[in-house]
Amino acid sequence: MNRLIIIGNGFDLAHGLKTSYEDFMRDFIIECLRIVDQKMRHIDQLWEIRSLVQPGVISASMELDNSSDNLRQIVRNSCDIVKWHSPFFRDLYHVLSEQRWVDIESTYYTALIEELKRPIQDHDNLKKLNSDFDFLKKKLVAYLSKQEAAFNLKDKAVLVSKYKSIFQKNLTAAKVPLGNEIGRVTIVNFNYTGVITMYLKEMMTLSIGQIQVHGCSMDSDTIIFGFGDELDEHYQDIEKINDNNYFRHIKSFGYFKNSAYRKLMNIVDSRKFEVCVFGHSLGLSDRTMFSQIFESPNLQDVKIFYYQREDGTNDFTEKTHEISRHFKNKGRMRLKIVPFSESEPMPQLTPKK
Repeated sequence: MNRLIIIGNGFDLAHGLKTSYEDFMRDFIIECLRIVDQKMRHIDQLWEIRSLVQPGVISASMELDNSSDNLRQIVRNSCDIVKWHSPFFRDLYHVLSEQRWVDIESTYYTALIEELKRPIQDHDNLKKLNSDFDFLKKKLVAYLSKQEAAFNLKDKAVLVSKYKSIFQKNLTAAKVPLGNEIGRVTIVNFNYTGVITMYLKEMMTLSIGQIQVHGCSMDSDTIIFGFGDELDEHYQDIEKINDNNYFRHIKSFGYFKNSAYRKLMNIVDSRKFEVCVFGHSLGLSDRTMFSQIFESPNLQDVKIFYYQREDGTNDFTEKTHEISRHFKNKGRMRLKIVPFSESEPMPQLTPKK
């Protein structure tokens, strides 16, 4: 019996890293506003903004509050020119402002489908969309690299101890949940950071492998960033169009960069396996890969390590909703997901007061 340990961005967030798309977008907007505050104007391929207030006013406002809501108010009240050079970025900005949450990959795919629906495909529009996505991708990689470089596992001793206990007890010899003999244990790291790698270095006595599915932020050439739902009804329409620019940011083609995907599928196909999930949204941006994992006849169980919120609620049910989209046979799904009563919350870093 093999075991796959799926690690998503919630794992990094639990350790205090600001690695969500919202964190990145907010940081990018702050960076632009700081330039405006100093030079009265900022312009790049995504947008142009110009200040109508005295230097220092915008920075002072951001020092008091850099929330998404306040950043929108600053742009609205302190800038007399806001020109959108990128409809894609404009959509991201408005979603972030209105919902305080954003998914760059899903928003890109939505924009891609909108291009597909046009009566006459505009190659220039498509190339611009891909160029804007590339621009944000470079910014994201640089941002995550800084986050990772500043991270130190050693100053989080209490949290580290809790996770080590989980890894040692639950991921190697524990009953999850049927007590099957554990063979190969593999971390499937969907994050661009190497936080889980730091754990593995400290737990050399455990025989745990790792597959970093989407590459590493410290090596931008390895990054796979885009959308991965080839089961979507619109994907077949994309394939019918004789324009490879539509494939530019589809994850499946990025997997040919290295052997990570093949290694993962070799494990899935080799023998029976269990899955443990830590902090992954399990959404549609990785649907092709997850469908292969959860639809595999070798799958035995899926155990969710859920996020316990401060108000006492948790995201266990939301996670089951997302997992359900990767199962064609819903009856089989209900047999494979370990019930809440046998699941566990993910330890979280206690914020300093």
